[in-house]
Formats: sequence, C-alpha cells, structure tokens
Amino acid sequence: MLHKRNQKEKWILWVVCCLGIIFTFMEVGNMKGRLLQQGIANEIIRFHVLADSDKEEDQQVKLKVKDEVVCFMQEKLTAAKDKEQAREIIKDNLEEIERLAFQTLKKEGVKDKVRAYLTEKQFPVKSYGEFIFPEGIYETLQVEIGNAEGKNWWCVMFPSLCMIDESYTVVPDSAKEKLQENLTKEEYESLQEEDKIEYKWKIAEWWKGIDYFF
Repeated sequence: MLHKRNQKEKWILWVVCCLGIIFTFMEVGNMKGRLLQQGIANEIIRFHVLADSDKEEDQQVKLKVKDEVVCFMQEKLTAAKDKEQAREIIKDNLEEIERLAFQTLKKEGVKDKVRAYLTEKQFPVKSYGEFIFPEGIYETLQVEIGNAEGKNWWCVMFPSLCMIDESYTVVPDSAKEKLQENLTKEEYESLQEEDKIEYKWKIAEWWKGIDYFF
C-alpha cells in the first residue's frame, strides 16, 4: 500500500514538474511575443472606423466613408518615411478627414456627426494579405460616425495595408518596403509566421483545458 502511494506521489510530482517546465516555456514565449508586438506597434498606425449602428444602411455608409478616407490618406502618407512623419501628417489632416467623411455621409442623405482623432486601441490578431499582426495596443486613427455604436472596420494606415477592394489581398511592394525599413528583421518575419501563431493558439487552448481539469 505504501509502495503504491509512493508511486502515485512520484507520478504527481513528475506531472507537476512537466507542467511547470511547459508553463515556463510558454511564459518566455509570451514575453517574447509581447516584446515583438510592442516593437511593431511602435512603428505603425492603424485605422479604425465605427458605424453609427448595426443597421444595414449604417454599415454600408461606414464602408463608403472608409473608402474615401483610405484613398485620401494613402496619397497624403506616400511621403511619410516613418511613424513620426505619418503621425504629423494625420494630425494636420484630421479636420479634412472629418470634412471628407461628413460630405460622404451627406451624399448618402445621412446627417450624422463625424469625429476623427488619434488614440490608442486594443486590437485582436488580424491578417492583412500575407501579414498577420499580433493582438495588442496600437496607435490608431479613429473615425466615429454618429453614436459610434455599430460594428467596426480596421486596417493598417501606415505603412498602408488598407484594401479598398476586400477581395484583393496582395500587399503592395511599397508597403512591404516601408515595413522592412521601419521594423527589425525579427519583427518583420514574425508578421509572416502564420504556422507559429496558430501553434501558439493551440498551446494556449490546451493549457486552459489542463488548468480546468486541475
């Protein structure tokens, strides 16, 4: 009986040690992932549009506002070499963005107010063509239509990875070049590691299952 109990205790100790090692590796990986995300966030600006509501007409108008602002800002940001320059260009054009968005709404017979400003937002994992940007906080050009209570739309404003045609997912070479110029090699390559991102999600789900079991 004592022998069996000792065996059981050894088995439990072995399991605990294995889980401890796994958890340690996961924490190290998570820490590295957070550092990479922060490095990436330091060099890009995202774009976020909120519709007035989830009504179909509000969602359609939101997309038209998005298209107009993206086209306008893509041209303006062509000369920006880094995030600091991009931020100043966006700041200088906030009133014009609001005016452009308001005019777009007016054409559609919508009288909602529009607000455009720079802020920081939490984003989930999101892919743009071949690039997958990690979850985290990013500086963002935010455009709010009306009550801003509807579903949102987002993309990367600088370097420009915003797609007007959602079915066209090939990232322009100019955007790739600016990403490479502003990110470290490790940061740039991490954006293309789809298999590793999926693997991390599977590990996280497995760990949650183990945690629930114990």
